[in-house]
Amino acid sequence: MSVSGIGVFAAEGDTLVLDTPISVSVGNGEVADFTFTPDETCKYTFYSYDTFDDPYLEIFNGSTKVAYRNDNGYNNNFLLHVELTEDVTYTVRARCYNRQAGSYTMIAQKTVNATDIEFS
Repeated sequence: MSVSGIGVFAAEGDTLVLDTPISVSVGNGEVADFTFTPDETCKYTFYSYDTFDDPYLEIFNGSTKVAYRNDNGYNNNFLLHVELTEDVTYTVRARCYNRQAGSYTMIAQKTVNATDIEFS
């Protein structure tokens, strides 16, 4: 298993940083776990891209799975919108469906609602 940020190697267990793409490559049966601690309670979007594999994402609060996604984004990618709580450290688990080997890029962003946009 290997993961890397844009231009920087990131090891499993590293902190997932908002708006920073991470390249994930997992072997058969492997997962890549990251920590993520939101700075505010709101909805966050996690998605994958740059792949022909079948990415799968799970988010845990301790041992409780709070969200997961597979295949609901474009071309077998995941797209997950989930409300997370400020100052709670979550485990974000990246893998491929059926624990197959594969590689992809994933990113986490704050979800922007159309009602949050101000026009002048």
